[in-house]
Amino acid sequence: MTPDQALLVIQDWARFPHAIHFTPHAVQRMRQRYVKKSDVLHALRNADSCEPAVQGRWKVTGPDEDADDLTVIVFFDFDLLVITVY
Repeated sequence: MTPDQALLVIQDWARFPHAIHFTPHAVQRMRQRYVKKSDVLHALRNADSCEPAVQGRWKVTGPDEDADDLTVIVFFDFDLLVITVY
């Protein structure tokens, strides 16, 4: 899958919050960085950058609800798994 294809799939999946799952690590990082799930979903829906990361993961960057850039590491499984945010 190309980065452009992955970006389209991620943006589409982000329209369905029930298809997004957060690892305990992601939840921990979100608490530390004061990032809400709605910020992550907004960033994924409106992402403007997607590039391959390690082990089949994707590094996706988009604006959160306050228009600040948020980077999210995701992995495709049977759904979309959020690994971490920064």
